[in-house]
Amino acid sequence: YAHHPTEIKATLETAKSVGGSRVVAIFQPHRYTRTKYFMEEFASSFAAADIVLLDDIFAASEQPLPGISSEILAQKTAAVHGGLVEHLRGKEAIINWVKTNWRPGDIFLTMGAGDISKVGRELAQICQQDLAGNGLISVE
Repeated sequence: YAHHPTEIKATLETAKSVGGSRVVAIFQPHRYTRTKYFMEEFASSFAAADIVLLDDIFAASEQPLPGISSEILAQKTAAVHGGLVEHLRGKEAIINWVKTNWRPGDIFLTMGAGDISKVGRELAQICQQDLAGNGLISVE
């Protein structure tokens, strides 16, 4: 549910301390006004992630604001982040990225107050099926 820069930073730092090959932050900003207000803080809150995937802003009931988008947030994040930062448009794009790029040991964290949590369940199934298909785990 982390959708505030402080929560994001704490969540990612905790995940990084656990270990694993990579920490992949999948973030869906919540509301245009919140994204505008916290744009710089959001950009720097992903420092502990190896990879940052940004979904489009979950608008709730808000109308888009000029100059505020996930694409701009991705640009600002990439400017201060040493790893890969991508703006992926929609859940299918995120799912496809994971299907192509995930590695055993990766830690995926879906964060945001919108509907991004639905992606987490699908990612778990994809990884589980892939591991089972390669004989690395048994799925009953």
